[in-house]
Amino acid sequence: MLGAVDGVQLFSPARTREITGPALTGVDELFGNQATWTLGLPLGRLGSSAQQAPTSFGMPGTGGSAAWADTASGVSFGLTKNRFEPSGAEVAVAIGNLVAGTTAL
Repeated sequence: MLGAVDGVQLFSPARTREITGPALTGVDELFGNQATWTLGLPLGRLGSSAQQAPTSFGMPGTGGSAAWADTASGVSFGLTKNRFEPSGAEVAVAIGNLVAGTTAL
């Protein structure tokens, strides 16, 4: 999404900023926390806020999986687990923070 693949650019830089930038900020009606959303995904990495990771966006999944991407660095992260654990995303947060730390996000 961030750059050309086989000579094809899916989105212009202006469109990428538009779809990955903040579109809505308010209280999440399901969880009750403050949340900032892009056009489809929460802004910030799992375990961080939109203010802490303003160029990252992604989503946790059921069972401890998670994915995020960062438009400033071009880094993306995804974790899937082979053991369903509905209670926690601690592993995804810890590994995601390691990835972000090694790439200076």
